[in-house]
Amino acid sequence: MEILTFLLNNSDSIFTGILICFIYDKIKITLTGNKSDLDKN
Repeated sequence: MEILTFLLNNSDSIFTGILICFIYDKIKITLTGNKSDLDKN
């Protein structure tokens, strides 16, 4: 969470948004164990 806070405070919103989306997708795939989400995108 400290890294996310640092990025939110020190990066432009576009870069932060892309990074959060990337991390969210990685976490979601890890939790579900399903890689089919990558094919949908």
